[in-house]
Amino acid sequence: MTDNAPIFGEHNMEARHLDPNRILPYFPWVELFATRNYELPYPAIIYSNEEAETLYQNVVDLLVAWIAEDQIDINVTLQFEGNPEKSEEAVGVLCIEVQFLNRPARLLNEFGIRESEMVNLLRLATLDWVLDSENYGSEVQSEVLDETHWRLTAVS
Repeated sequence: MTDNAPIFGEHNMEARHLDPNRILPYFPWVELFATRNYELPYPAIIYSNEEAETLYQNVVDLLVAWIAEDQIDINVTLQFEGNPEKSEEAVGVLCIEVQFLNRPARLLNEFGIRESEMVNLLRLATLDWVLDSENYGSEVQSEVLDETHWRLTAVS
């Protein structure tokens, strides 16, 4: 690593109207299936249970449609306290706001998913994206402050 390489915590981050395609690889499938009490965990369950496979495909189709129709609005801010000289000193507060531009409750209810649950899953996907894209080589841990805020700190 060179002296000019960015470090975790050296700059704040804001992503207004984040492209949801960025977070799709981070979608928390494990959490979605864990709350449904299947016998096997994800991904094994979608290969051995027709109902689980159908749920998976329906959620994928919904996400793709929402993205194509620009129906998900994600706003992210990461504000660091002070100006740390080392990543180990960095403490930031992450805010993730997710909104559907049209109410998807009817579609989600068909699959047994509450709108609030889907919003939370999209927040978790965004959190993982931020942890992966903004860590600059540091191991970063998150602590839940409330449903839209997390404290991020580098692990020394």
